[in-house]
Amino acid sequence: MKRTLTLALMAALGATFVPAFAQDMFPDTPDNHWAYESLLTLKKDGLLVGYPDGLFRGNRPVSRYELAVATHAAYKKLTEMTAGFQSQIDELNKGLDSKAGKADIAALKATLESVRKDLEGVKGWAGDFEAIKKLAAEFEKEMKTLGVDVDAMKKDVGELKDRVAKLEARKPAIDIHGTADFVLFGGYAGKNSPGVLDDQFGITVDGRPTGMGRGGYEGDAAGMLRDLTILHELALEISHDAENGLDWKATLVVGNALDDAYALGNQSETMDGKAFSEGSEYIYFQDFEVRYATSLVGQKFNIRAGRLGYQIHPFIMKRPEASPYFENGRWNNGNWMLDGAIVSIPIGAATFDIIGGRSSSQDAAGTYATELQPMRVGKSGVPIYLNGSDRPRGDKSNTNLDLHVDQTFGVHAKVPIGSEGAIDFSYLWLISNEAQLVNSIEADRLAVYGATAKFKVQKFDVEGGYAKSDIKRGWSDVVTDDNYAWWGNVGYQNDVWGVSAGYKYILPLFSPPGDWGRIGIWWNPTDIQGLEFKGFANLNGKLKLRASAELYTGTDNGALDGTTVDKLGFGTDDKLNRILIGLDYKLTHNWKVSFDYEAVLWDLKERAVPFFVGGKPTETWYNIGFDYEMSEASCLSILWQISDYNSKGVPGFGPFASGIGDSSRAKGGLITTQLSVKF
Repeated sequence: MKRTLTLALMAALGATFVPAFAQDMFPDTPDNHWAYESLLTLKKDGLLVGYPDGLFRGNRPVSRYELAVATHAAYKKLTEMTAGFQSQIDELNKGLDSKAGKADIAALKATLESVRKDLEGVKGWAGDFEAIKKLAAEFEKEMKTLGVDVDAMKKDVGELKDRVAKLEARKPAIDIHGTADFVLFGGYAGKNSPGVLDDQFGITVDGRPTGMGRGGYEGDAAGMLRDLTILHELALEISHDAENGLDWKATLVVGNALDDAYALGNQSETMDGKAFSEGSEYIYFQDFEVRYATSLVGQKFNIRAGRLGYQIHPFIMKRPEASPYFENGRWNNGNWMLDGAIVSIPIGAATFDIIGGRSSSQDAAGTYATELQPMRVGKSGVPIYLNGSDRPRGDKSNTNLDLHVDQTFGVHAKVPIGSEGAIDFSYLWLISNEAQLVNSIEADRLAVYGATAKFKVQKFDVEGGYAKSDIKRGWSDVVTDDNYAWWGNVGYQNDVWGVSAGYKYILPLFSPPGDWGRIGIWWNPTDIQGLEFKGFANLNGKLKLRASAELYTGTDNGALDGTTVDKLGFGTDDKLNRILIGLDYKLTHNWKVSFDYEAVLWDLKERAVPFFVGGKPTETWYNIGFDYEMSEASCLSILWQISDYNSKGVPGFGPFASGIGDSSRAKGGLITTQLSVKF
């Protein structure tokens, strides 16, 4: 819909008193003229009439009378364009008063989209109305001579301005939209080294083998045509935003990407050791919540109830991004879902949240039921046994305590500091319905508590915090040592470059439901301490360089194994470094390409522990990515990842815990393609 002021000004350049001959365009305006399309639109809309001989005569100066006619024509056109908006919305609201069946959804969506587009078109018209009023005042004498009721025209323009302002502020109560994702995974295996009998497969950053054949070729090294997986998922979100009263939203999902034995998993746990393949078809509600604002004895508070998502901080409560090769907001937004309620109480500028609900009641219906976002917490013993047993991998880090959280309760307070900072305080009570043994003592819950702060000092961003996770049996403590973490970071950035430096200290039994990082195939690492450096530089308008270095050692706080006094965890002589270098280049407005190199370098010292001889395993990935924005609502992404994992003969540090393929080496690659469409 063209801006009205533009119509008025261009109409003023060519309108006259006498209608021109009926034709599509003025004969004296060539089709390669810079204003051809605009003039054609104005003529079709009746704003340009030309001269009696059918010509436009664009180079001829116009008179004040002709400008007066142009102003009146623009006013009439504006009246026609705004007429009917209110009646559309009234009819829509009337239809919503009755219950709409499934057959009405498509028609309802079409009507909503039509109204939305109309309302988008009226944005910014306030200035145009003022322009029409000024033009009417300027040419009042000429228009009165032509018989135009200028006073009525001014009154109509004022009423139109008020009406459009109300329409612009109003939006349809019901919104229906969704996304459709199609994902292809094609893995391939590398070649065996001389003298190696077992097949070598590639390995992903979440520990999954690539290039593994299916059917009669299962377990054999294969190329992309045999290791091909195609997944799909469709989500429909319906929401209601009322001006006053109850708001609600629901997201219904169908597809074959959710499966804790195949596909992409269950949205919270990594699938280390499991090859890609299609999951069973399923259907589930990702969320279904209502929101309401009310007050009690003068205190305002907001309520969210139903199936809803919540997160606090990566070191306290945040769901891991367990599907690194699938870009999707529902899978990767960090929220833990629970069936319950959150009451948010504003106290001055601060907020206080009360959280409570079931964490294990969300299941997807299908051929095989899959629990959505299972939360498992707690650690017992040492996560890294440097005596020939398996190395840490995935997000559970070799814990032998696996409390399945069934209920979540907690409080979270946020107090602002200045205009850009805040301090958070949290306490969570994560309860399991089944107890497990920890050092011959039963445990059935985890208490997670801590505080975080983020603020600005001059132009620097500063953040840090402390968190602890106590394993309990009811109200009694079971594990309260070697289970905390603290961290700090300071950074600076502008539009051209940015740098940051930080420090982490994470003890071996720290185990909240968080997402505090990844070192190769080891997610949420513990028993580490060290420095982190990050930076970026926009080299020009199209090229961006990214780099980070994480330099860790052990904490030397490994728990005892119960029979010796040896510390079996990481020591301060052990080193673990991660290097990441990336380059982003904008080829065109729609095409982007990226290059990434990731290396994880272990340096483990020998010990007087049976079977451990020390060594320097390495994990390496090379990534080439392409992103093509086909439109505002659709995007195509392609990733080619090359992997090379080498245990260097260190016992227990093979690439796959299940003994898949070569026990020492993983070489291969993965090509992924994702098409995402929003509607």
